[in-house]
Amino acid sequence: MLLMPVIFWFGMIPDPVSIPSHATPGADTTVQGEVSMPDASTPRSDDNWLTWMADFEGAPISFVTNLGFADEARRENRDLIIAKVTLQSAGVQQGLGSHEERGRVSEAVRALEKELGKATIELVALTMHRGVRTFALAVLSSEMDPTTLRARLATDLPGYTFELNRYKWAYYDDWFYPRPSDFRWAGDASVVDRLRAEGDLHHVPRRVDHWLFFRTRESAEAARVEAAESGYVIESVSEAADATAEDMPWTLQVHHETSVETNTIFRHTTLLTELADRHRGTYDGWETFVVREEP
Repeated sequence: MLLMPVIFWFGMIPDPVSIPSHATPGADTTVQGEVSMPDASTPRSDDNWLTWMADFEGAPISFVTNLGFADEARRENRDLIIAKVTLQSAGVQQGLGSHEERGRVSEAVRALEKELGKATIELVALTMHRGVRTFALAVLSSEMDPTTLRARLATDLPGYTFELNRYKWAYYDDWFYPRPSDFRWAGDASVVDRLRAEGDLHHVPRRVDHWLFFRTRESAEAARVEAAESGYVIESVSEAADATAEDMPWTLQVHHETSVETNTIFRHTTLLTELADRHRGTYDGWETFVVREEP
């Protein structure tokens, strides 16, 4: 079994604008990288897209959201129009549809965006669930309404079924904006993608290390006991020599053997995040090796 160090994710999860309750997530050189998460406390004027997967009503749902629209100034004088487009692929009702068909619908919306200009219409977010592609569009109130937009889409995509309605911008906050767990799923998926790019065999179990930080030794020790009871191997509990009173100077490092499919890793990062929260600490990320050969 060929092991290549080392890919890791260290990323702080931001507080969301609001927490929706709609879905449950679900080379021979050293490779390193960080996942930079947006700071939800500052305005986002630039496009900043996040993609993640979850489960909803017993079927997978994909989200792609422009986080820039969390900035309320970007919403001024613009309506939020939700367009539900029913796809036609065989078997699409039970899954996410073909890449070709999803791309066709996305290209039609992007073409409108390019033709009319982003000041008039702009893609905000999209989902795919049980054969229904849902677009959220920011539309200049005086330039576009659901009836006009439906007619334009129907011309570009004959044979598809469309349902368009105006929504309050709170719908973006409650449905399209990711929760902390969604940010974490996206971070885990990003690391898995980097592993894949290095030729990794995700299904092969290997050592994965995790780091948790705490303010006090008592909290770190309590978390150590709980982590051990959950099946993790304790590597160390240590205090940083140069830590200040505002820091979390106590580090708990644990490891375990596991495959690194996204949903498998996500279950562990969720468990350890919740463990850190219970002891007033923070989960900081995970690290593993690239495995290119079967054991």
